Amino acid sequence: MANKVYIRTDGVEGFFGRAHETARKLDNKESIAAETVITFEDASAMWRCLTPQRTRLIKFVKKGKGTPIAHLAVQLKRPRRAVDRDVTLLESTGLVRTCFKTNPGHGRIKIVEPVAHKYQLTTTL
Repeated sequence: MANKVYIRTDGVEGFFGRAHETARKLDNKESIAAETVITFEDASAMWRCLTPQRTRLIKFVKKGKGTPIAHLAVQLKRPRRAVDRDVTLLESTGLVRTCFKTNPGHGRIKIVEPVAHKYQLTTTL
């Protein structure tokens, strides 16, 4: 698990700037922190992904070691289907991850886990 997820809106310029800095560190044999950077093209794209409900979901998932979707739906007081859709979108963006665990006598359950201990949002308008 990464220590931190950076969520930014610096687009292509920011991506290439970070790639250049990482390459410089590798050339100089410097250590690189375990982190993930997710870049949105602009602030409106970030806010379309990170709705208040999805942000609450991430905050709740961060508290545990792994939470079943059905439990998330109950805790967040939202329909299970809506939570499942949000988890699918957040997983495709890289903000959470899922795995399946055996539920004896009932098949498998989908578990949602955070990808980092800390999430940091930075946007520029």
